[in-house]
Amino acid sequence: MTEVLFWVAATPVILFPVLYAVVARWWRTPVGRHEMVLALALLALVAIGLLHRAFGSGYPGEAGFRVGVYLFVALALWWRLILLVRVQIHARWKKGL
Repeated sequence: MTEVLFWVAATPVILFPVLYAVVARWWRTPVGRHEMVLALALLALVAIGLLHRAFGSGYPGEAGFRVGVYLFVALALWWRLILLVRVQIHARWKKGL
C-alpha cells in the first residue's frame, strides 16, 4: 500500500515541473519563478525516495544528497514565506491600511 501511495504522490510531483516549463512563462514573475523552484524542491524530495528504491540505504553520496535536498526545500519555503509577506504588505499599503 505504501508503494502505491508513493507513486500516487510522486507522479504529479514529477510531471508538474515538466509541464509547467512547457506551458507557462514561469520565469517572467517572481511568483512563477518561485513556483518552479518549489516544484523542483518537491521533485528532489521524491528523488530521495526513488534513489532509496533503486539503490537501498547507504549508497555513495546519500547523506550529502539528503542534506542538500533538505536545504533546497528549506530555502524554497523561506522564499515562499517572504513572497507572501511582500505581496500582502504591498497590497495593504496600496489600500492604505
